[in-house]
Amino acid sequence: MGYHMIDNRMHEWTGVTLCVLFLLHHALNPGWHRGLFKGRYSASRVWLTVVDLLLTLAMVAVIVSAVLVSRHAFDFLGLRMRAVGRRTHMPATMWAFVLTGLHIGLHWHIVLGKLEKTGNRAGVWLCRLVLVCVIAFGAWEFATRGLWMELFMLREFAFLEYGEPLAVSFASYAAVLCVWAALAYFLRKLLRKLQSPAQASSAEDFLTAPVQLQEACGVANFKKRDYGMRKEECRTLAVNARETMGGLFLANPCELNDEDCAAIFEKAYR
Repeated sequence: MGYHMIDNRMHEWTGVTLCVLFLLHHALNPGWHRGLFKGRYSASRVWLTVVDLLLTLAMVAVIVSAVLVSRHAFDFLGLRMRAVGRRTHMPATMWAFVLTGLHIGLHWHIVLGKLEKTGNRAGVWLCRLVLVCVIAFGAWEFATRGLWMELFMLREFAFLEYGEPLAVSFASYAAVLCVWAALAYFLRKLLRKLQSPAQASSAEDFLTAPVQLQEACGVANFKKRDYGMRKEECRTLAVNARETMGGLFLANPCELNDEDCAAIFEKAYR
């Protein structure tokens, strides 16, 4: 994508930069790796995890195939496997592109939540209208450019628009990315709606719901000592909590002092 619009050397080093950012993203989110085998997997969590794992595999395929076809950044390796690399690089790149859109969509609720908190209803609806237009344009571009064919290796070569301005090409692919982001976002909303618990039937549900939430998020088995916390620090943490978030404690109908908070920390310590 965009290969024909920039110098090949710049194309390779831009790809190297993106791959480094991908690896850095994983390094900065170790909790995702630790939580893979913890907690209950709801339909929504399965969908999120499958997308992330497939994206990881696609990016590995992109990196390996890029090394094989490299004429500049990795040419010193002397692999001489450009034919194999080219056949792999094109579908791997397109799958990574699609899965990146899905990954963005699965976390898009964070951005939308902040937008809705502004209270500007007109702005929210304007953004929705613009997004609908962008998605329609992206779906059209995905079909007319034949990008779906690259996903399934249905064509050997990409047919490039050499006279197309860079800005138009960028806008086109950004719109296609929005299509997959929107698909992931609304599918996750549907799954969460289907798996939402029944209405509370007793006061005890107020206590069991947080436990179910911990299990669904994969944090039910987290131990504080695994993160370097020592039991003798409970009082220090309690004092810090009351000093930095005093307003929240004032809103509690049951008054808590430092000893009460420290006791809660100690009982929750594992």
